[in-house]
Amino acid sequence: GIQLGATYRSKPRLDLLTELSTAVGNPADKNITNSHYLRIKTELRHIFSSLRAPVKTYYGIQVAFADRAWTNTSGGSYFREKFYSDSSVNFSAATIRSPFLSMTAQLGGMTRISNHFAVDFFMGLGAKSVFTNYTNVKNPELVQRFQPTCKIMISPDPAWWVNSQQWRFQMNMGIRLLYSLD
Repeated sequence: GIQLGATYRSKPRLDLLTELSTAVGNPADKNITNSHYLRIKTELRHIFSSLRAPVKTYYGIQVAFADRAWTNTSGGSYFREKFYSDSSVNFSAATIRSPFLSMTAQLGGMTRISNHFAVDFFMGLGAKSVFTNYTNVKNPELVQRFQPTCKIMISPDPAWWVNSQQWRFQMNMGIRLLYSLD
């Protein structure tokens, strides 16, 4: 995808970062059509290390909202209100809209690598609320669920498997290459 952002420094130790992201190209899964993804993310940062330090460390609060939707043309199933209830809805095609809102406490550091370029590395922990809605459901069929839920690898199931609001643990980490205009 494409991700663009800007930072406004209101005080020597206080930054406001805003990013806008969107997906480009076609999904790898050919059974997904009408795919759409747009995310806006804002972060308020306080730099707590010396402003002359080689790595400027910061903490902050990040809030992100993403609007995402797609059409599944190959069929599948979803739970009506909660994970692993005794029944699910099978379908042959459906439109899925699953926006989310997240808030995380961030910790990171920035270091200059040239006059105009810097590297920002960060991680954050918090919560995410996912609001999923299935529409245009073709051939819906309520079925009993008999599948076991045992997993070998620990991993969360996608929140969009449930046709309702779900709360999730949110963890993010990454590295950004920054370009400075000054």
